[in-house]
Amino acid sequence: MSAAVNEGPFVSPPPGVTSPCCSNAANPTWQQPTWFIDPQNVTGLASDLNSGLDASHPVLTYSAGVAGKWMTTSPTLSQNTTITWLSANTDNTDPVLDRKSTRLNSSH
Repeated sequence: MSAAVNEGPFVSPPPGVTSPCCSNAANPTWQQPTWFIDPQNVTGLASDLNSGLDASHPVLTYSAGVAGKWMTTSPTLSQNTTITWLSANTDNTDPVLDRKSTRLNSSH
């Protein structure tokens, strides 16, 4: 039996998700098409406990707010996903590791 390996400082998984997962059916955050990140908290609303779904519910960091909910920096996304920064990250303390793969249905 091999142990699961996490790729960073992740927060608790979303409700109903008990372990790192291998499909977007097991982790509903992989199906979220938009993410809003506000590193400087200019909105006064940013928290890594937020959904990040819109500008009224931004996360504070990529590593905990997005990748932490994904439980990986390499999710397999089944839709185009847009990440919007509402403020600048002014240092290198929250790097974005973009190793996702996107599987879109094709009409071929």
